[in-house]
Amino acid sequence: MPSSILLKSVDPLHRPECREDDDFAPVSGQPMVMRQGMVIFASTGMLSAATGDSLWALAPHRGLWVPRGVTLTLHFRRGVTPGALTIRDAADLPDSPRLVEMTPLLRELILEAARMAKLPAPSAEVTWINHLLSSRIGAAPEQPSRIRAPTDSRLARICEAIISDPSDNRPIDYWAAKMAMSRRTLTRRFREEIGMSFSMWRQQVRLQEALVRLEMGQPITTIALDVGYECPTSFSTVFRQTFGAPPSRYVAP
Repeated sequence: MPSSILLKSVDPLHRPECREDDDFAPVSGQPMVMRQGMVIFASTGMLSAATGDSLWALAPHRGLWVPRGVTLTLHFRRGVTPGALTIRDAADLPDSPRLVEMTPLLRELILEAARMAKLPAPSAEVTWINHLLSSRIGAAPEQPSRIRAPTDSRLARICEAIISDPSDNRPIDYWAAKMAMSRRTLTRRFREEIGMSFSMWRQQVRLQEALVRLEMGQPITTIALDVGYECPTSFSTVFRQTFGAPPSRYVAP
């Protein structure tokens, strides 16, 4: 049975305030084990989520289904308004995290579920809305819009820094020194755990962030600079090489 938890706008460096259920009060960058299945989303702005060996970029049009028992780490961006929908009876829902398209219908259902959660007794309408919510979430297809995350704690700290700020251009030599590793060891560990080089992984993070921002309708120049490229031309070149189309193809109408 779903119930809604809406979080106030928060500073990403501080603990967010929580309405209706104080059991869910995530701290940016701090892992937590999900006590109930939830759909995590951003009403405004963006946030990043880490689940096991996967990293996800979330925005108003895309949420993330996270089953019970999964370890979740959220990274809040400044000015984000995050939210979550708890699904207490999730037997028929996927047993692994996956993206959920936050359609206008799903958003309205979440708002209605929030209103009805305050009613003293359930009704036939509540049951119908709960069933519809669960069916919409359960129908979400598995999507490749995730980025692999390492299990090595040292690599994880590097990845968390870049996920929090994709424009971070500090070189691999800096990170190797900071983690008390040689460049060669860091390079080898990255390939062993993630299957690609550090620079390729960082590029993947930036392009995933760029895709989300394009779908939000942000200007290409702003996106290019915000995700770490020196100019829109270099960003567009890498984008086209990766996706086979220019960034303008993905701009929201």
